[in-house]
Amino acid sequence: MPLDGDADGTPGGRFSFFFEAGPTIFVDKLADTVPGVEGTGSLTDPYDTIRAATEAARSRLVMPRDGAASLVDGESFMISDGINFPVTFEFDDNGFVAPGSIPVSFTQEMSGAELAAAIEAAIAEATSADPVLLNVGVTVDGDLVNISGTALVDASSAPSLLKSPNLVRIVGNGGLDGNPNTLIDNRPYLLGLDNLQPLADG
Repeated sequence: MPLDGDADGTPGGRFSFFFEAGPTIFVDKLADTVPGVEGTGSLTDPYDTIRAATEAARSRLVMPRDGAASLVDGESFMISDGINFPVTFEFDDNGFVAPGSIPVSFTQEMSGAELAAAIEAAIAEATSADPVLLNVGVTVDGDLVNISGTALVDASSAPSLLKSPNLVRIVGNGGLDGNPNTLIDNRPYLLGLDNLQPLADG
């Protein structure tokens, strides 16, 4: 008997599903073997808490899959160190940027890694100017720009960056015996408040 692929109550139909692939930050509570020491977010060394993973995700920029090909002059992102006024970085391919913005020069032929390097250079310039950004660090890993020491990284004015998946995968676990049905040894993720104090995972 045919399956009801599109859930309309009639056998048959097409079952469609979608998933996103891209640079992924992993969280696995079972990896928490040393209290207070987080992993790096990789598959082999995941973060222990959701809080640490989402903090890492909000502090990085993922370059578009096609590099700078679809990037539009004038798109921008903003970084705040929580001390000084936020700094706006504007993607520029014609030599004109809004007053007060720091240019990120690009050409549409740039790969994701080249665009990431251009962003790194612009942020480094901002940290060495007055300084405009204090305690902000930046590292590039291929087409990822990881930014540390920030209170805010806002890419809402850069649609090309927002289209790039920035994924966090929360791994379930069955505890030491690997069986999720034996609840007593499972390692739960704890979200919310306890006496107004955030729980371990935020």
